[in-house]
Amino acid sequence: MNIKARIFIVLLSILVGTSLFAYSIKGLNYVDNQFGTKVTVFHDQQQPLQFTVVSDTGHLYVVEINGVDEVDAKIPKLSTREVQAFNVEKLGKGQYRLTFLKKPGIHISVDNTAQHLSFLFTGTAKTRMVLKEATALDDNLLAVKFSTSGKAYYTASSEGNHAELLVRNASLSEMDKLNLPTAFKHFKGLNIRQVGDNVRLSVNADFPKVMAKVRENPDGLAFYVGEALTPAQDTAVPDNMKVGGKEQKYAFVTRTIEGGGKRFVGERIGLIDIKDIDIKDLLRYISEFAGLNLIVDQSVTGTATYRFKDIPWDQALEIILKDKGLGSELQNGVLRVATTEKFRNEEQERRKLKEEQDLSVPTQTITKPLSYAKVKEIEKIIKGNLSKRGKLMIDERTNIIIVTDIPDKIPGIVELINTLDKATTQVLIEARIVEVAKTFKRELGIQWGFTGIYDSSLGTQTGMNFPNSMSFGGVLDPTSGDIGSIGGYAVNMPAVSATSAFGLHMGNVLGSFSLDMVLSAMEDDGLGRILSRPKVVTQNNKTAEIESGARIPIQTVQNNTVTVQYINASLKLEVTPQITAEGTIIMDVHVKKEEPDWTHVIQGNPTIVTRNASTQVLVRNGGTTVIGGIFQVNDQYDHGRVPGLSRIPLLGWLFKHDLNSTTNNELLIFVTPKIVEY
Repeated sequence: MNIKARIFIVLLSILVGTSLFAYSIKGLNYVDNQFGTKVTVFHDQQQPLQFTVVSDTGHLYVVEINGVDEVDAKIPKLSTREVQAFNVEKLGKGQYRLTFLKKPGIHISVDNTAQHLSFLFTGTAKTRMVLKEATALDDNLLAVKFSTSGKAYYTASSEGNHAELLVRNASLSEMDKLNLPTAFKHFKGLNIRQVGDNVRLSVNADFPKVMAKVRENPDGLAFYVGEALTPAQDTAVPDNMKVGGKEQKYAFVTRTIEGGGKRFVGERIGLIDIKDIDIKDLLRYISEFAGLNLIVDQSVTGTATYRFKDIPWDQALEIILKDKGLGSELQNGVLRVATTEKFRNEEQERRKLKEEQDLSVPTQTITKPLSYAKVKEIEKIIKGNLSKRGKLMIDERTNIIIVTDIPDKIPGIVELINTLDKATTQVLIEARIVEVAKTFKRELGIQWGFTGIYDSSLGTQTGMNFPNSMSFGGVLDPTSGDIGSIGGYAVNMPAVSATSAFGLHMGNVLGSFSLDMVLSAMEDDGLGRILSRPKVVTQNNKTAEIESGARIPIQTVQNNTVTVQYINASLKLEVTPQITAEGTIIMDVHVKKEEPDWTHVIQGNPTIVTRNASTQVLVRNGGTTVIGGIFQVNDQYDHGRVPGLSRIPLLGWLFKHDLNSTTNNELLIFVTPKIVEY
């Protein structure tokens, strides 16, 4: 057999082998994100698949694939804004049909590569965009917000100090009415323009590197551009840019020191259901989904079987890497994957090289005067951030800090010093102690008595031998209250604190009968108010105290020794404020008012009347809160009566005395904190 015949037989064998050995579908997954709905078919053939579009009319999109040996994957239940349902059915041996029930106005594009067949569904209706606002939420963060009609298909990217947002198949409405500032602090060249069927937003920043994020709101998009974070800080960016209804100004500049569970912020993958696929192909798919460049080291080998549903892509990647004993590093949009052993060796070599370089470079010395902080207070913090060759000296007299270290360390040390040497915010705290006293007193009294004499000297006789003469009248002595001689009061119930009285004396011509009556009354109504208003200014987290009053000498005698002790009777306010990130103020407050009461004296020493309150409260800036209050009511009723006679209708008032007394005391303590602005 000649050489040509042998070559022909070999080629024929390859063709026959290719026709005999079909491929398998290893996985089916979908993703619903800002790119639309993407359905991907994983297979084990090292070349694009041959497929036929059977129908692309109305709501149906049908694709038939031949040569499939089996489908080793579960069919995902699909329901998104672009696709209502998805189904896979077997038609015959080696033949499968993929049916999509799409919504109206949906465009379909196909990406057919080795081991991946993807269908991307996007809307054809043009998205109308209206600029709502462009504001600098902070020196490090810019926000541009749009309202949109329907779903927006967008791509956000950043490279160096440049960030960009591209919204596909969109139109920018009211272009002639845009009043867009082109420059903010640290952000310049902000430009929004219509480019063909797309809307493009671009901005440059003063920072060496920026990051860009998009948040989808119910009524539109918010595009945020901020200073790039470290990976630890990036995990601290919240999914929701609003907390408590207020937008977070510092969402991009959160200072994460250490600790805390890792948060995954990547776009969610709808479903990955694969079986026995090469790990390199799976990594290629994830990098394609995340929009990253990929480098896979030769040490990465093996197959993978995974099923993930509705998780962020960075979480899926971390799980896969841990399971396979792999590591990764992400630099400038390039994802590098290798074994952990290789990364460990590389890191050790880098560390050794860095240490040798640090030992060889000349050191640099700087002096930094502090304006607000004390050098002694921040000395330990700075020392903890120096390199092995670093030295620190301080001069407390001039409040200057002197740092000697390698040049790479100096900028970070200077930034740390500037961060610590900041003016502490001050708070003005005002307390008001309101005391109100209201009194009412009413007293009604009566005194009356009579005398009667039947005697022959007065021309009156009883006409009997016994008793031949008779005398009668009141017997209660009006001055002492004791039973006295005839002629006193029969009823003696006067108003003790009378402010008015009416007297009546009646008698006959002979003087044999007389009647004396005194009506006394008193009514008193009083209202008093005392307002005490101490104020004090202090720095954040610093205790302040203000006091005004007198020191009362208290004299005691013990063992023939006279001792004088001074007791404070003063108005005092003591407070420690703490300003929160939301602008509210937490305060530890102690308010006290003491004064001597000279109406109640014990051995010549007055009693001390005390009013005080101690508490911790949270108050908004400029707000007022009541931290304490006391309300006292004292009602007294005193009724003096002659038994039996006081109950006679109409005449009963001649035999009783009434005293009504009401005293109301109110004490309220208010506190108002205000952040002092400079």
